[in-house]
Amino acid sequence: MAPFTRHHRNIPIPGAVTILEYLYYNNISFILLTNGGGKYESTRVTELSKKLGLIKGSETVESLRDKTILVTGGYGKKYRKVTKMCGFTNIVTSTNILIVYPSIWPFSFAVNFTSALDSQIILDLLLSKNKVLDTVSEKNGDPFFPNNSCHYIPRLGQGRFQASLRDIWDEITGGAVLERTIIGKPYPETYKYAKRALNKHRLQMLGGNGKVKKKVSRLEQVFMVGDNPESDIRNANEFESPYGTEWTSILVKTGVYNKGSKPKYAPKVIIKDILEAVEWALCKEGWNGVVD
Repeated sequence: MAPFTRHHRNIPIPGAVTILEYLYYNNISFILLTNGGGKYESTRVTELSKKLGLIKGSETVESLRDKTILVTGGYGKKYRKVTKMCGFTNIVTSTNILIVYPSIWPFSFAVNFTSALDSQIILDLLLSKNKVLDTVSEKNGDPFFPNNSCHYIPRLGQGRFQASLRDIWDEITGGAVLERTIIGKPYPETYKYAKRALNKHRLQMLGGNGKVKKKVSRLEQVFMVGDNPESDIRNANEFESPYGTEWTSILVKTGVYNKGSKPKYAPKVIIKDILEAVEWALCKEGWNGVVD
């Protein structure tokens, strides 16, 4: 979603609404791949619709819909409701298990919250210049962690939990391989899902709403526009379509990209913002329309 909103502020980038409306009214298929932010699907859709318009909800990952899901990473009943609204039916939370087996965690719930906060503060200090918070040492590289904050230094999100669990497993088991499927950018399952969602939307849009559907040609080209080389660009480059669809990565300068730096995962092209990125993609496809 970052290519459409200013990094850390969640306000539309100039031209973002214009380009979305242009694509929509010209029957050019597109989807927006963004994080839910731990909110109800309807709440997230409403928020984005107010900012960008023309936003619809997503679908559950079908392969997991009927399986028993352990949901972690939240407090109270909200995250159970969020999961249920996403279409999952068999939901278990950490609190459910704690009630049945209280000895499994003989500590205060506050320990979980403070450990996350402590990790963030310690990391900020390690990355800082002369141990001053809100500064970044020039000796550091360009580390990436998921960010959903107005803080200009990237904040630790769910990536922290996943990385911590992996390291704890490694320490406890003596290096045994932790087999896991990670859903989210830049991991393959997310882009497989995006491909299915895009194809479904395209068939609905171009095939017509009548009883007799129009024949829709195979999708040959996907342009992935993103603002983060580590997630958006990386997977667009690495994704292999089983149907031979070509994926082209476009990096915009309105996100975490630092001007003058060399991205770890090189995009096909680096462009100013989402408006110019879409115009570039349309030009590549021989589109003669004018975005206004």
